[in-house]
Amino acid sequence: MARDTAMADKMQTIQMEMMPEQMKMQSSMMKPMVFTMVFIIAIFSWMASSVESFRVGFVSLPWDPMWNFNARVLWIFPAWIATYIAMSAPLGRIIDRHIKIVRYSRHPLVLSGDSIPEPLLYMLDDKSSSNASSAVRRSQRRAGPRKTGIPSKNSPQRRSGNKHAAPPREGLTCNICKSDMISRTPKGLLRCDVCRSEWR
Repeated sequence: MARDTAMADKMQTIQMEMMPEQMKMQSSMMKPMVFTMVFIIAIFSWMASSVESFRVGFVSLPWDPMWNFNARVLWIFPAWIATYIAMSAPLGRIIDRHIKIVRYSRHPLVLSGDSIPEPLLYMLDDKSSSNASSAVRRSQRRAGPRKTGIPSKNSPQRRSGNKHAAPPREGLTCNICKSDMISRTPKGLLRCDVCRSEWR
């Protein structure tokens, strides 16, 4: 358990060290979006004006043979935007994936077959495993049953009071069934073993 907490502490340290790099990457990804939004708005404005001057004002779909370009989708988007997204998103994803595969397959590091060392993996090395185990043993030795509240298996249990009742007197019989098979209960009462009646 102590080793698990030590590993969790190491992981938290690594995460804290990686946070600035992650923030840097997110900011570097967000900066180009500000510039591309200007071009995207300009391109979609041009597409909206050119759609109105098309010779054909509809697109033919399997569920609708004449779907008007200016019909609304989800009460906001015109149909031509939905058509553009439905056609360009899968095609763009496929093209982007194939470009990445070609680029990575021709990368010098991939061609050489060398492995990249992990930058923060050295922090997870368990060099001080013997020190940690000895520290755990010391803490277990120090923590006795009085400190932890857990009874030790080796130490004998302290008993309080007389738990074993004295046997009944010789010649004693039951008042109901007249049996001489009498025993004493843990509470100190006399009990007949035949009819199970109790008395003092």
